[in-house]
Amino acid sequence: MIQEPTAVERWAPVAGLSAIFGLTLIGLALGLAGVEIEFEDEGMRLVTYGVFVVVAIAEFIITRYVVLPARASEPGMTREVLAVLGYAFSCTAAIFSIGGALVTGSGWLALPLGVVALVAWITIWSYLRDLPLPTSTTAN
Repeated sequence: MIQEPTAVERWAPVAGLSAIFGLTLIGLALGLAGVEIEFEDEGMRLVTYGVFVVVAIAEFIITRYVVLPARASEPGMTREVLAVLGYAFSCTAAIFSIGGALVTGSGWLALPLGVVALVAWITIWSYLRDLPLPTSTTAN
């Protein structure tokens, strides 16, 4: 029996998606405006951006395949807690999109990290939508 989603389960995905789009657009705007962090060694721009990409991808894979299943197996865990946790973690790559735009000085480089955040959001959403957990502690 699938229970009706609570208010938290309804707003958490919307809040996460809004944050992803908003943060990515901020990174895009900052980069297009020419705001950038100066580096003495220009090669460090690429290295720093690469680290942002690798960490963003690793973070959402670890969240989806390690953190959420481990938390879901805890006694008394609810879908609400997992929704807030999962969608908050899906925003990490969008936060890195601001950093990526600042270290490169190119606004369009915020977009790949925004796409990583969107893929993370979709992955978290697909995991949580059919998870057989109670929606709240009062549903037990």
